[in-house]
Amino acid sequence: MIEVLSNPKKFFENLDSFGMKVPLLVIFVMTIPSAVIQYEVLRAIRPLLPPEMSQIGDVLPLIGIFSIIPAYIIMLIIFFIISGIIHLISGAFGGEGEFRKTATVVGYGLIPYAIVSYIQMAISIYSLSQAGEFASIQEFIAYMTDWNRIASSAIISAAGIVWSIAIWSHGIAVARKIEFRKALISSTIPALLYLAYTIYTLYSLPNVGSMGGI
Repeated sequence: MIEVLSNPKKFFENLDSFGMKVPLLVIFVMTIPSAVIQYEVLRAIRPLLPPEMSQIGDVLPLIGIFSIIPAYIIMLIIFFIISGIIHLISGAFGGEGEFRKTATVVGYGLIPYAIVSYIQMAISIYSLSQAGEFASIQEFIAYMTDWNRIASSAIISAAGIVWSIAIWSHGIAVARKIEFRKALISSTIPALLYLAYTIYTLYSLPNVGSMGGI
């Protein structure tokens, strides 16, 4: 498994023997950090709720835990969209082979992004622990929408995507029997679209925080 990160070209030489079990597991593993972060965020919000919303506050942490289910479904959809785009573009370059092989490569190529997700989770939990208790919802939102935190998260996400592109390019070149240059183009386009979506989501947070005069 380490070889997919260090020498993807050699790793994918035995692609015919690969199944979808590991890629689907990778996607599930990727959803855990988002659920943990959401749990920690909702737990931080709980003491800030007014007394009349105490019952809602009791279930907030559970919402964070069970968010792993919709998160997994969303990641599956994104996974198949990325795989489909790569398959179509590489096909336009004369690529051959089944969609299953393309999806398998994409799944293994998400391992770096999974690693990045856990790094972001660790940073978020540590940052929350260092922030201490918040005096109000407004103070908490100001913390969550801090530009430095958002920029750092965007940079880390970009690093994970670049690493994934490197793995996808080698894997797609093997799976679709095309030149590395064409595989690189096929992999980069959907990756940049996903990265743009991620950065847009992150940079939308300050706008959310400014609503209602916050």
